[in-house]
Amino acid sequence: MPTLYVANASKQKHDFIYRIPEETSVRRQQIPPGGQIVVYQPNTSAEVLKVIIDQHTRYGLIDIAEIDRRKPFVGICYRFDKPIQVEKIMQADEHNAGVLQEASLEARKLSAAALHNAIDRATEGAAKLESLELEIVEQNGRTEPGLNETVIVSRDPNDVNPAPSRRRRRAA
Repeated sequence: MPTLYVANASKQKHDFIYRIPEETSVRRQQIPPGGQIVVYQPNTSAEVLKVIIDQHTRYGLIDIAEIDRRKPFVGICYRFDKPIQVEKIMQADEHNAGVLQEASLEARKLSAAALHNAIDRATEGAAKLESLELEIVEQNGRTEPGLNETVIVSRDPNDVNPAPSRRRRRAA
């Protein structure tokens, strides 16, 4: 009979809520960031564990072996019979940081394009913007580095949009 381990690769606590077949109430186990739990009971039947996994796969639960092959954010992952190695959880956390950085860069590009379009519509074409350069500056505090990034939007499709410059601000 297998044992199911579930790890949390996100930076916030996760409430793992599930139902056991033939029970009316739900069960809840909290997983701290970077932590893992044994779900339900050790040596539970495989059928019960499959039902629990099926309840969570639509919400992003993946097998620990899939982490290397996934592009999207990895929140929680599972493994049978052996605890998940800390290195795998750390790998998923690093993967998540990259995914979130790419998503935030894409969001900034879309924001710059929407601003360019809004200015064009607000001036009814009177102010013909050929390009727009948007600089995002974030200051996180005295000891933490911030972000200084420039996104350029150009009307000319032949204009090569350079990759955004990413300079980390030094702590003061």
